[in-house]
Amino acid sequence: MKKRKEKLKKIVFVAKHNRSFVKNDKRMLSKHYKITTDTSRKSIKNADMVYCWFASTHAIKPLIYARWYDKPFVVVTGGYDVAYLPGKHSYGLATSHILKHIPKYILKHSSLILTVSDFNTQETKRLTKNHNMVCIPNSIVVNPTRVYKKENIVITVGYVDDVSYHRKGIDRFIKAAELMPDVNFYIIGKVKTRYISKKLPSNLQMMGYVENLEEWYKKARVYCQFSRYESFGLSVIEAMNYGCIPVVFNAGALPEIVGEYGIISNSEDSLDKDIYNALSMKQKPGLVDWLSQFDNKHREKKIIEAIKGL
Repeated sequence: MKKRKEKLKKIVFVAKHNRSFVKNDKRMLSKHYKITTDTSRKSIKNADMVYCWFASTHAIKPLIYARWYDKPFVVVTGGYDVAYLPGKHSYGLATSHILKHIPKYILKHSSLILTVSDFNTQETKRLTKNHNMVCIPNSIVVNPTRVYKKENIVITVGYVDDVSYHRKGIDRFIKAAELMPDVNFYIIGKVKTRYISKKLPSNLQMMGYVENLEEWYKKARVYCQFSRYESFGLSVIEAMNYGCIPVVFNAGALPEIVGEYGIISNSEDSLDKDIYNALSMKQKPGLVDWLSQFDNKHREKKIIEAIKGL
């Protein structure tokens, strides 16, 4: 596709889910361009670009229309679309012999692919030879003020269903709570799964959805993410932003976003020891500088630079 000399003005924004990171991109783009969510043929014909979150089924029609009218098509990968977690609890379109052709087609014909982590980049490269790819991490508003009164509690955050229960390592979190009866554990987020027994450890509570998530981050000393697969891990960054010490499993993008500012577990047998260590740790200096790569201003700048180059 030829580079356009005319100024980019209108973008068709395509998304299946209205998650925080999706809304974040929409908000950032709307500061620079006119944004519409109308994905009809006419709308794309009259737009300058299509920007789509996830290379999944909802992207096919907008991509076809974009190709018809020679409009740049930008796709952001970062989850189920390019994930490959085989086995009993398989996860990702790429695990299906049939469905894997959906992201392959979308990635092949995209003008630009935006990935959210180095791990996500490698997963995406497995599916396409399209090298027009830029890694721009997901982002939050980084708070430079980091003085919070911490309590000796451990939390994990996320929606828990039958699929995410295994992928997010909730079973590992429950096991760690069982081994640490002197520490209070909390699962924060809606829980809807048959895998969680009513007989949970007495020191573990399921809080469900909460309005004041930031208050939990502010008081928790340790944040855990024991995922078996993770393209990014936005809640880990959010927790670190409020001074939590992260304890993450060595899987997916988790090690690269935590860096040296937390503990990376390599074995399920060491999770309790790692959490105990985290409870006694003080935050290392330099955290704000580390988190700056995950700040909204950084992502916004990089996205605008990337799409202007088309």
